[in-house]
Amino acid sequence: MVRPSLLIVGADSDLKAIIVAELANRDIELFWAADLDNARQLMSGIRPNAALIDFEAVGVSSLPFISELANASPSIAVLTVLTVDDLKIKVEAARQGTRVLLQKPLHSADLGESIDRIFSQESALLARVLVMSHIPKVLKAAKEAIQSDRVRVSTLQDPMRFWETLEDQSPNLLVLDVDMPQFSGLDLCRVIRVDNRWNWLPVILVSSKTDVDTIHSIFAAGADDFVPSEFTAAELSERVWNRLERNYFNKSTFESDMLTGLTTRRQSNKTLSQFLKIAERQRQPFTFCILDLDNFKLVNDEFGHAAGDMVLQRFGKMLSRSLRSEDVIARWGGEEFVVGMYGVAREAGTQRLERLLESWRMEAFKAPSGQGFHTTFSAGIAEFPQDGIGLQQLYRAADEALYAAKMTGRNRVRSAGNQTDAMPDLPTVALYDVEENSAAILRSCFKQFGILTKNVSHDEISRLRSESFTGAVVPIHKGKNHLSVLMDGKLRSELVLYGVYEKPEQIGNFPLMLSGAFGLPLDRPSVVRGIRTTFLLLKKELRRHVRIPIVTRAEVEIAGKKVPALTQELSAGGMSLNCDLEVSSGKEIKVTVAPPGGKEVTIDGVVSWVRRENKVFGLCFARLDDGREQLQDWIDDYLDGKLAGLGGRSARLGN
Repeated sequence: MVRPSLLIVGADSDLKAIIVAELANRDIELFWAADLDNARQLMSGIRPNAALIDFEAVGVSSLPFISELANASPSIAVLTVLTVDDLKIKVEAARQGTRVLLQKPLHSADLGESIDRIFSQESALLARVLVMSHIPKVLKAAKEAIQSDRVRVSTLQDPMRFWETLEDQSPNLLVLDVDMPQFSGLDLCRVIRVDNRWNWLPVILVSSKTDVDTIHSIFAAGADDFVPSEFTAAELSERVWNRLERNYFNKSTFESDMLTGLTTRRQSNKTLSQFLKIAERQRQPFTFCILDLDNFKLVNDEFGHAAGDMVLQRFGKMLSRSLRSEDVIARWGGEEFVVGMYGVAREAGTQRLERLLESWRMEAFKAPSGQGFHTTFSAGIAEFPQDGIGLQQLYRAADEALYAAKMTGRNRVRSAGNQTDAMPDLPTVALYDVEENSAAILRSCFKQFGILTKNVSHDEISRLRSESFTGAVVPIHKGKNHLSVLMDGKLRSELVLYGVYEKPEQIGNFPLMLSGAFGLPLDRPSVVRGIRTTFLLLKKELRRHVRIPIVTRAEVEIAGKKVPALTQELSAGGMSLNCDLEVSSGKEIKVTVAPPGGKEVTIDGVVSWVRRENKVFGLCFARLDDGREQLQDWIDDYLDGKLAGLGGRSARLGN
């Protein structure tokens, strides 16, 4: 992928320092010119994507140069930096073709946002236009008028192939002939306007008739514009380009997340579904990824929501500049982001995200208080068609992989079906034949308690035989067959069993003792209460697996040397920590920790895994002693709700 380039003309020392500081981490090639002569000399050998001109340093002689760049083919976007707030100069700069006006003193954030907007718009306006007519002469004239370095034109004569071509090419604009046989341009325009996936698409209709009734019917069908069949090349080109630019502005305004500038969940769902269909037809791989910022709540709690917004904004920008322009990148809510990569296999996608993670670890943040910190993210990856043939199935597979990445230490990328990085022995609940909306709520609620969930369908019954589930949720309103399959006709005391019912009386007909039951429609607070109540019934052998995300200070002793540490997660069987002292797998360590609201305990353990330069590690408790008993009692109290509201804060985030 070619790096975007920026020509800077006449920047003074202050402006140069701001440019260097703001663009240092962006993959943008910078060319510096002291004056216009130097700029023209540079442009004899290079062609930048955009130019930034310091008007005070260059003077009014920069105006013809701005016009020269703006009217080049293809045009070069110009950002002009002014010192004096002079309306006359602003008007003249705009007349000559300046795309963005900036005012000194210049804030680095304003510069960065303007640069990002310019380059994202330049990339977005590499547009695809589909022209359809049964007359070859019209197709040829339209293509010659529209085709350019920034617009790719496809033509189609057969109306019967319209929908197939539309989904295959995903154009940014349609030009349709009204007078076609079988399906007229009016018919196709009406279909576009009522289709939820394509109703945003700009449509220009071409007709040999120009009477009032025809024009009225064209706009009544939902067309954005109209041109006569005997159009001039300049007329059609201008109308197409105006519609493309306006549509880009509307889509970026209403279909973008306001904080990060990325696509919203609603819009990305449409695009991802389209890519999946193309991948199926073309027999190409498609990789779906979920990325989640680690310990993001602690950023907000420790440094404030302004710092959290800064992290989200910079994360979105990093994804935009680091991934391909054709990749689907979206914020799906909170600190969760998704990426769709067409034509990329799971292994290649994993490598890309691992490089991203390495770069993100190095991103330095400064809170309003002046305190510096770093963050990390975890990611789960699934591939079409191995891990799922639909978007919902791919999301479930990637979400399970993300959950596994979180439970095995965070700050890592994990792919669906990965067996090399073994999962800890966690409570696992099978969601057997539960419809998707209910399953999503249940997954979210169980996740709060450190419980892994896996969807099991009718076709995957064998999973119930081969995998060790410690719990299950079944829709009891569908009949008893679910239970006989799940339980083998025997009551298994070690299995926690939940039921989903439509009416309370259905529970009375249930042949087995339920550990818990949830009524439809599912209510999140009542589900959480039901899960918490079930924990009161669980044996300690199961409860010890539950990992509690508590960040609190600890002390580790290695070979007689004591160093401070921070816990990340606690369980009755082990914990994860980080410290400044390097450790190695298999090392015996003594840990002293004071759980929030509990007594200080000292426990012997053995390092089970290490990462991050051997300073972040997991610990398995070596034996049962008084300290471990105390920690088990504390976890019991925590799960029973006796310690509600207690938690630790970390001055050091990132795992």
